[in-house]
Amino acid sequence: MSFVFLSYSREDLASAKRVASLLARKRLDVFWDNHIRFGDDLKRVIVDRLESAGCVLVLWSKNSSTSHWVNYEAQTALERKTLVEARLDAAKPPPPFGVLNTANLQKWRGSAKGTEIQRLIESVSSRVNTKSLEGAFSLAAPLLRQQVTDSHLALVHTCWRTAQYDERFDGAETYRWDIALYGSKKALDRIHQVTYFLHPAYEIPDGDPPSYAVITLRARSNRKNCFRLRQIANGHSLVRAHVRVRGQTEPVKLSRYINLFNSTARIDEYLM
Repeated sequence: MSFVFLSYSREDLASAKRVASLLARKRLDVFWDNHIRFGDDLKRVIVDRLESAGCVLVLWSKNSSTSHWVNYEAQTALERKTLVEARLDAAKPPPPFGVLNTANLQKWRGSAKGTEIQRLIESVSSRVNTKSLEGAFSLAAPLLRQQVTDSHLALVHTCWRTAQYDERFDGAETYRWDIALYGSKKALDRIHQVTYFLHPAYEIPDGDPPSYAVITLRARSNRKNCFRLRQIANGHSLVRAHVRVRGQTEPVKLSRYINLFNSTARIDEYLM
């Protein structure tokens, strides 16, 4: 899976924000409870994300060591072999945690420099199966008569803040995001239709008419821009895509977790 689940205590929110921001700048998708929408089933969302995360980064401290939620998240990650640990203070993680090699961030204040934080980033990155902007460039082209699969295609996205839409979401921070298909020319040229499935409650207020949960893009008018879809949002969500390929009965099924952060790049830089 292609995102990092950040586990922490609410008392350590400032440190968690610094970690999430740094990972986002490294083009890693990060999920943390600060992005769960009001009205969502908290337990269901957390369990779902835990089970689908490629890496669970636990920030241990005197606060998180006694948190039932953090201990549950760490235990789940340990069982799934997705656990990476970091210590924010001198408190020892509760057994059986802290046995694995654990990053020491006691003196860290948010800089991307430093051996310890760099090793932590590398450890997290290695756990994430990143069909991300950087990882997508290793995708192979399909051979002649070979079926196109998810080893040839990936969804990539970028996003940035759009404060002009905040009022439409009752003052909540809004972002515009772009998503598109990445792959070789040989793979993309064989696609005739892409259907995106958004969050069931998804609606874009600046659309005319508004865009809802299912959006289909056909090759005739969308191949040149790699089936690019643009939306605005005020919360993280999962986008799924069914890619119809000429000569193939079953669609190629892809997904991308839309993490809202200010991208250092735009989607155009990654399209062919």
